[in-house]
Amino acid sequence: MSPFRLRGRRKPARSPRSYRRPARPSAKPQPLDKRERFEPPPRPQLPLLFWIAVAFILGAVLMYLRMEHLFLQRAKLETADTQTLEVVATSDPIQGDFGTTGMVRVSSGALRGTVLQARYAPAVGDAPVLQLGQHARLRARLTPLDARSECCYLLRRGVAGTAQVQSFDSPAFAWSPLAQIRRFRAGLLDQLSARIGDADSRALVAAAAYGDTRALRDTVQYENLQRIGLAHVVAVSGSHLSIVVAVVLFVTARFGVTRTWALPILVAATGAYVVLVGASAGALRAWLMLVAAGIAQVAGRRTDLLNGLALAALLMCVAEPLSVVSLSFVLSVLSVAGIVLYVPYVTVWLRCLLPRRVRALEILCSPLALTLVATSVTAPVATTAFGRLSVVAPVANVVIAPLFTPVLVAGVAAALCLPVFPAAADACWRVSAQIAQAIRSLAATLASPRWAAVPVRAAAPAVVVAFVAALGLLWFCWPRPTRKRSRAVGAVLLSVVLVAGCGPRVVQYVHPGAGATDLKQVVFLDVGQGDAMLIRDGNLTALLDAGPSASCLRQRLAEFRVSHIDLLLLTHGHADHAKGADCLDRSFGVSEIVVSDGAQQADFAQKLSQKLQAPVVGAHAGTVIKLNRLWIRVIWPRVAVTDPNANPSCLTTLIQDTTPDAQDAHAADTVLSSGDAERDSVNAALDGVEAAGGDTDVDVLKVPHHGSAVSLDERLLQRTHPDLAVISCGENNRYGHPRPEPLALLRRYVPTVKRTDRDGSVIVDL
Repeated sequence: MSPFRLRGRRKPARSPRSYRRPARPSAKPQPLDKRERFEPPPRPQLPLLFWIAVAFILGAVLMYLRMEHLFLQRAKLETADTQTLEVVATSDPIQGDFGTTGMVRVSSGALRGTVLQARYAPAVGDAPVLQLGQHARLRARLTPLDARSECCYLLRRGVAGTAQVQSFDSPAFAWSPLAQIRRFRAGLLDQLSARIGDADSRALVAAAAYGDTRALRDTVQYENLQRIGLAHVVAVSGSHLSIVVAVVLFVTARFGVTRTWALPILVAATGAYVVLVGASAGALRAWLMLVAAGIAQVAGRRTDLLNGLALAALLMCVAEPLSVVSLSFVLSVLSVAGIVLYVPYVTVWLRCLLPRRVRALEILCSPLALTLVATSVTAPVATTAFGRLSVVAPVANVVIAPLFTPVLVAGVAAALCLPVFPAAADACWRVSAQIAQAIRSLAATLASPRWAAVPVRAAAPAVVVAFVAALGLLWFCWPRPTRKRSRAVGAVLLSVVLVAGCGPRVVQYVHPGAGATDLKQVVFLDVGQGDAMLIRDGNLTALLDAGPSASCLRQRLAEFRVSHIDLLLLTHGHADHAKGADCLDRSFGVSEIVVSDGAQQADFAQKLSQKLQAPVVGAHAGTVIKLNRLWIRVIWPRVAVTDPNANPSCLTTLIQDTTPDAQDAHAADTVLSSGDAERDSVNAALDGVEAAGGDTDVDVLKVPHHGSAVSLDERLLQRTHPDLAVISCGENNRYGHPRPEPLALLRRYVPTVKRTDRDGSVIVDL
């Protein structure tokens, strides 16, 4: 014992690993960020993502060589007039106003491999046309494709010319497996048409399950799907293939198929489905990714979606270099890359926004994140191509998009049951039709508000660069999501959206005159071989004709920052004047459609009325439409027209500025426009103006009918005395407009002549 004694109670020595009593819980609750942490998913690595860029660069080089080969094929067609060819149809036939068209590929002879657009005469009764996959010997008049703006779409698809079909032998399907699948598809679509009576539901089922969008295009329900951001669900892509994969895996598991056989069965079944739906770019890309994943699994390697995407893009660009300029392919690659990179991360951020008591809503975070990411990464391309942005897309993709899954499953089940059990196929189609009807009702409800989709301008290059840099910075930093950060980011983004979307409308509501300006101008838009005039008067805008191309008109409206059109006037129903109106929707706020009196019930007017939810009004000589200071005075027709599409039935107008000369800084006051009405009709209209005591002098003359041979005469120019004449025509158009006769007259009588094919859009300030 030690001689030294400690006073007081001796404390036992504490072992360094002794048990410690847990601290009492504090009465003060911990902050949420301390109590509950949200771990973000690991930042995805990019080992082979740069191969996507390599694929596009390689595709661009190969595309140049492909275009050179395409122009060589065009040169061969210049010497070929009428020939008999062996061809194979490479697309579904499409019925149009002037007949049926479809893509064919020459399978033998000197033109072997050349892709042509077959043009069939307007069908009389049940006149046969070539279906996808059929081959036949046809006799046709061959014409090389002109390199005009309206033909660029066909050139990008590898089409070298047109074939005006005169006759062909009975078409037939080959005995190859691919041809037999397409034969089965043709019979499947025929049976679907016979079993489902409702045309709208049938069109939706055919598009969603079998990739046939012919009956869906140019319909109100397709417009509704576009407005709510669901047009992608009727374009067969990776989402459709994933459902088919789930069905095949379920069936193989139920029948006890081993993994050794399940993988080849899965690849073969999905490949057959891709051929069945027409082998679209999105479906083919998804199938190649599936094959790459299967090969990796067989080889015992790790499956990586980004690597599979890069490999699929590379293979498709090498096989078909024109894929680089395919809009569907580009959007498919961008959306999948964005989904793989950012959806798990954005899902965690959305979970942070949910209160603890509503954890049941976490199931909605993943589809909402998928919609937000896919819309964001494709926005620069989509806004340039379509010119609008859906506001209700997140809600539609969460509420309506899942309903397409049973439609697809029922459609696939019907296809499998049809050869052996037609009654079961009929039952599956009835179920899919009922679900399609519900989808149509919900889509119409969501698309009904005018603000459901807003027109937007094409993104500037600087904006695109900044957007890509922001995505790269997000990937590099990869910040940890917390409740405080997520709420702050959500508040900022919501504020930006509200200010950008609702700010101008609130200002206009509070101060109705805030948007009014002193702007008074007429713009002759460069829309190719067609007519389109923009009439702007302060805060009011009218569009007189819409040109031949929806995409071209969309670009011109974005160029002049037009997001609202109060009045739409159409001279007549020809495609080069009315077809461009397809780019308009309810977001433009068209309040009235004006046509020639007697043309109110014409097909082109009624389709637009139904699409824009605007009434059709007939106008005749004496009708005056007042904007602010610009008045649109109708001088033709005098009586109701009997043929709304005839040139003499065109709506002829005088656009007059009523501002007193002392208050007007511009000399031009009157513009005469007559659409395709030529000299006889225009002179008759001016006779009526003179008979009523009016003045026929004009400052600006829109040359009738694009400057055709009989568009002008000396009497017309002598009685109008225009200071400026504008010819609206397309570069190198097939009609040779403007013709030498009107050009000679214009050189004699008009000081200044401008042409949209050379001068672009012509602006006239009034």
